[in-house]
Amino acid sequence: FDMAGFYAKTARDWADSARPDGRFTDTSPFVGIDYCGVGWAMVHPLLLEQLHRHYGASRLLQEQVPFAIRWLDGEAARRKDGLVTSGLGDHEALARVGGPVLTTPMFVDTARRVARLARLTGREDDAARFEAMANESSAAWADAYLEPDTGKVGGGTQSEQAFALGFGVVPTEARPAVFGRLVDGLAASDGPRLTTGIFGTRILLEELSSHGRSELSYALAARNTFPSWGWMLENDATTLWEHWAKDANTMFTAIKGAGIIVFLPAIFTIWPDLPQWIPLFSPTYYFLTPTYEIAVEGAAFGDLWIEFLVAVVLCVLLLPVVARFGRRAELELATTVV
Repeated sequence: FDMAGFYAKTARDWADSARPDGRFTDTSPFVGIDYCGVGWAMVHPLLLEQLHRHYGASRLLQEQVPFAIRWLDGEAARRKDGLVTSGLGDHEALARVGGPVLTTPMFVDTARRVARLARLTGREDDAARFEAMANESSAAWADAYLEPDTGKVGGGTQSEQAFALGFGVVPTEARPAVFGRLVDGLAASDGPRLTTGIFGTRILLEELSSHGRSELSYALAARNTFPSWGWMLENDATTLWEHWAKDANTMFTAIKGAGIIVFLPAIFTIWPDLPQWIPLFSPTYYFLTPTYEIAVEGAAFGDLWIEFLVAVVLCVLLLPVVARFGRRAELELATTVV
């Protein structure tokens, strides 16, 4: 399937769509969704490291590491007292928590990764800078959120405990206590129960297995009551949901993405003189989403008429604007050719 080429293009597309200050945006091409922070953008250097590890992508590193460095320098400059204060946390966790207790560990992990990438490409000074940043932020995080004696991190949610362990901000001597607190937090009347989200669930399972508690990982995987993958299957899921709970917004994430990408952003890429706000209102988003809901999820049309109305209004208002700018671009191109 040429995944090396696929993911290399992903990294390049992300770099191509970076904002003037170096920030990696949430989509490529950039359609105005900006900015989920470290938790989203950290995938760029993660891809680079994985591609180098599995495919020996040395030339890609030389090309792309400067983009990762520029982005992380900007993120570092926005810290407050060593802490990253905003950004995506443990997306769709049941026990909602956010802020520096989650975003700072992601920054620390990424700074160490970018330091490794910098060293691989001969940038020793940059490597030393990022290692120092990681140590600084790790110490600030521990001072603010870690109770080393009890192992409690922040409010003690599974996400907080898992992030602390998985992203490597817990001092070695405190790790047993933090892990113990994580295990205690799984206890429920119907067996081990997780409350983690998209990031924390992976880390939780990895930490359980690496600490010799695979029986808990198995119990979570075999569970068929809410929240679990088995519960999704019990409710006729044919793919993984974005949320643990089934609702109108969880079943068609790919369709939403296709709706945003298929139409106006593509035109916007061809004709970059289009106003920046146009791609934010893609008619296909509003057509595909309710259509999918009705056809696949069985939603009532009466619940979705407003989305169709928005789609029609957007088409009436926006398509003439697109046509106008497109015609102007064609005339300018013809004049250039002549």
